[in-house]
Order: sequence, then C-alpha cells, then structure tokens
Amino acid sequence: MPLPAWFLDEPPLLPFSDFFMKHFWVLDTERPVGWVQGRIPESKVASYAFRLGLTSDMIDLFVEVIMDLDRDYLAWIKEQRDKKAQQDKSK
Repeated sequence: MPLPAWFLDEPPLLPFSDFFMKHFWVLDTERPVGWVQGRIPESKVASYAFRLGLTSDMIDLFVEVIMDLDRDYLAWIKEQRDKKAQQDKSK
C-alpha cells in the first residue's frame, strides 16, 4: 500500500523527538478508564518523569512537552471523528 500524502509531507523529526514520542505512547495508557478523549493526568506524567530519573528542570520540560503532545493528539482525534461523521452524513 502506498504511503499517504500527509505522511510524506511530514517534516523531519529532531533527534530527541523519539524520546518524547516513545514515552507519550506509554503515558497514553494512563488516560482515565472510559474516557475516550480524556487528557492524560499531569500528575501521572510528572511521576513517570520522576521514575525515569529526570532532573527537576527536565521534569518540567517533559511534562510540558507531553501535555502539549496530548492536547494536539486529542485535537487530531476529534478532527478525524468530525470528518468521519461528516462523511457518514453525506452517504
């Protein structure tokens, strides 16, 4: 199957992006049960960063990046659902 155009148009990731994305997906499992679009609790992100052994200034950065990723991810999920709902209405 050919790669979608949106994937091919993505900008290259910075070297440390893998670190944040890897841990974002781990933390994605911490959403409250039954909350399809619930945010990852900030306290879970901070305690996870502490368990990783990050320094306090790095914990702040880690929390900020993960929470920003979470916000953008949920916005993307909503956008995809809205598009699908619109397509389903059109049928």
